[in-house]
Amino acid sequence: LKDNELWLMERILNYAKAQGYTDYTSTLVEAWRASIVGLTEAVVEAGREYGDVLPEFEPEEKFEDDPMTRFGVKEARLHRERGISISMFLGLYKYYRYSFDDLVKTMEVQTSQKEFCRSFVERCFDRIEIAFCNQWSELTSDEAVAELQNSNRLMTNEKNKYLTLFSSLQIPAFLIDEQGMVENADATAVKLLG
Repeated sequence: LKDNELWLMERILNYAKAQGYTDYTSTLVEAWRASIVGLTEAVVEAGREYGDVLPEFEPEEKFEDDPMTRFGVKEARLHRERGISISMFLGLYKYYRYSFDDLVKTMEVQTSQKEFCRSFVERCFDRIEIAFCNQWSELTSDEAVAELQNSNRLMTNEKNKYLTLFSSLQIPAFLIDEQGMVENADATAVKLLG
């Protein structure tokens, strides 16, 4: 897995673009890389912990203490705070799972070993999914509103920092979209263009 993180990142990006998830996510490659690294670490950690035994589920598990599920719980919380619905988060998560499964399918090992690896990855993703669904569902309506308000405040502060920096540049600066259209220009750029 570690040796194929770039392959996994390209795979999830292809899925995300094909299904329209990139309209709602960061366009920064680093964000996609970090998500693949986090999931890879979770599966590798599970491999260290479980060895050649498939991970199981228990009815009263405390997933927050599980190193394998910690990444998923953290990511679910961050996305929920940004106002992402569980269906959108879970939908993209399924494509991450397919990306890992696609990688396992390409492995050149005995059929029995490949089947175990597929089952192991599947169980890891199942455990992570149960953990973040549990985390998501424990939130009350009041807590969800407070979380979104706090997140909106932070985003507004970040936007204001960006606008302050952008508008105070002493050189012409343009932000151009994928079609070559100007999305934003600082005061110096507007002055330059007349």
